[in-house]
Amino acid sequence: LTGDVFDVLLEGFGCRTECFASPFNCRYERFCSAFPDTDATFGSLGSFFDFDPTSEGGCFQANPPFISGFIEMMQERMDGHLRSTSGKPLMFIVFIPAWKDTSGWKALKESSYLTRHLLLSQKSDAHYYCEGTQHRRRGRFRIATFDTSVFFLQNSKARDRWPVTDEILQDLTSAFGRSESR
Repeated sequence: LTGDVFDVLLEGFGCRTECFASPFNCRYERFCSAFPDTDATFGSLGSFFDFDPTSEGGCFQANPPFISGFIEMMQERMDGHLRSTSGKPLMFIVFIPAWKDTSGWKALKESSYLTRHLLLSQKSDAHYYCEGTQHRRRGRFRIATFDTSVFFLQNSKARDRWPVTDEILQDLTSAFGRSESR
């Protein structure tokens, strides 16, 4: 994701935590990572699958590995947190390829906590991702090679606190379309 996308999440929803990152690619100071033993020094909260956001609530950004079974496990964990929140607003914003025939995409689309779904078309909504191998490439960003789905999962308190409006969806679409490598 580009910095502009993260900025929309921060300004629109107060999102300050990433569910899947590392010290090398995190945008926020708080993030979950695959290697908490080495990453804790840099701000890692541990593995997403061990992290419990229900006590404080908040908005969390997730751009998981694009593996359908992994995405399903993530969605089950998120739904479990959304079910068990103790009166705190809790929201997850998930970014994955719009591979509609995969079990992970279907699980997110069918979540009872899904409040909005934004579909960015590769053809009509040019959008960019930060290049994971930017240290070996000329540019920091690359144009998406697939349609992108953005899922908004919220409990009722989060729906009241952070409504996902058409205006915010437009801001997000615009932010995705701006490459910081201009």
